[in-house]
Amino acid sequence: MRGRLGHRGGMSELHLSAGTVPAGGRHDLVTVDGRSFAISDEAGDMLAATQGFVYDDLRHLSRLRLTVSGGRVELLAASTPAPMTAVVVSRVSTTVEDGGVAEVLAIRRRWLAGSLVEKLTLRNLHPLPVTVWLDLEVAADFAPVFDVKSGRVTADPARPESLAPG
Repeated sequence: MRGRLGHRGGMSELHLSAGTVPAGGRHDLVTVDGRSFAISDEAGDMLAATQGFVYDDLRHLSRLRLTVSGGRVELLAASTPAPMTAVVVSRVSTTVEDGGVAEVLAIRRRWLAGSLVEKLTLRNLHPLPVTVWLDLEVAADFAPVFDVKSGRVTADPARPESLAPG
């Protein structure tokens, strides 16, 4: 029996039933280690419906956002030097006691090794001491990976909690 396999120019039933697949950001940071992966925007934050930290087909972290109170954050560089690591370097502009503006370098290092670890280093480039107030917003929804990939999470995400500055 001879068969013929071909494409007639239309979309298959599988493609039509899939709906739409949300596009990720142009410069998303993706880290992978075995059964776990993390996707964030270029600044290192996990804000979009398709971003987060997934382990064993469940998203454990649906939101991760680092902000600076009373300051401005400017992304300088971001990279994934290895599949399990990401580095984000930003400049934080904030005011100092004398009324001037000080710049602090913020370096976020992320790696996967059985869990998600993120280390934040702040480097003061100003000759005077500088106070920087950080806010970390996190949330977990434990959504299945297929819902995350489609951008349609059916479960209500846990309410983000703001941690104490520091």
